[in-house]
Amino acid sequence: MAIPHFLSTGFRFFEHKGVTDVQTIIDDFGTEVLTADNAPKGWYAWTNPSTGVFVSPTYEGKHFQVTLTRATQQKLQMEVRDQGNIVICTRRINCPSANAWTARIFTGPGHVMIDVTMFSAPPEALYAGILDLSPDAQNAHDHYVYGGGARSNLDVADGNNNVHEVYMLDDTVAGHRTRVSQYGSNQNGGSNGSKTLSGARVYRPREMWCQQSGAGGTYGYLHFAGKAYQTLLCPQSLALGARIYVPIDQGVLGEFIVIGGVGSNWTWLLCVRSA
Repeated sequence: MAIPHFLSTGFRFFEHKGVTDVQTIIDDFGTEVLTADNAPKGWYAWTNPSTGVFVSPTYEGKHFQVTLTRATQQKLQMEVRDQGNIVICTRRINCPSANAWTARIFTGPGHVMIDVTMFSAPPEALYAGILDLSPDAQNAHDHYVYGGGARSNLDVADGNNNVHEVYMLDDTVAGHRTRVSQYGSNQNGGSNGSKTLSGARVYRPREMWCQQSGAGGTYGYLHFAGKAYQTLLCPQSLALGARIYVPIDQGVLGEFIVIGGVGSNWTWLLCVRSA
């Protein structure tokens, strides 16, 4: 056996409690992603060409860019661009002014997740990344950048933020739609395929689908695009923020944290690698 490719990349995790200004999150993010290369662990530093702009390292020929902006003390905005400088999405989180928050920042050469526990309000998150294209070659197509988050750039919680709704490029137009594999036509009681016969939890990759170049329009077919790095679908019965341990190879456990700021849909939540 071997660790699945989408779980074999480098990664970092940082948690900051008592945050009261989103600028702290931007600063922490910069500190994390600009950390020096550690090739044995698969970590490669990002670049920071201008204030708030962070470009991922080119990994297997792929890269993406995020721009973090302090809209106000309590509002953080993330713009996601692909390798062709096309804006995939611009999303925000709104944090309460009544209390401090806990920010969890997950990063790697192929993924970003900023998950903020608000305490006096529901958690909210921003995320982006590139896809592992296997079993195709890693240069098989160029629709590999995705993104999402809790609110629009007008601060509207528009419902486009759950485990299945993701922003990607369809043909030549970026937008959101239900594009994550919907495991579970057969049920474990009230849960769609989230347990084995022995009662063990099932974890699944976050697989995404989009329209290929030239296949646009309302009736264009969606095609399998790839898997999100260091991210799994996990049963929605798990507590938000919980640390869970998932077998990723023979005798190897990966630590993941259940994400609170991306909504559940049809049994599943997201969890992201932390150790």
